Amino acid sequence: MIPRSLHRYWNGASFVPFILLGAGIFAFTSSLQLNYWLKGYLVLLEAQAGIVILAIAIAKLRRSRPSSR
Repeated sequence: MIPRSLHRYWNGASFVPFILLGAGIFAFTSSLQLNYWLKGYLVLLEAQAGIVILAIAIAKLRRSRPSSR
């Protein structure tokens, strides 16, 4: 349950890019025939890089889009 004070900031659709990123990382890594530990390390690297890239892309999209306020 989300507190009423956070309702104006909450947008469930904002999690969609991160969910897609996680699904893509899982699909890519599970298809590889690598050592178990190497797969884990690769997942961590992919997740970190993906989150940084997504955050930058989302910030640029929000900045370029005219504000509706």
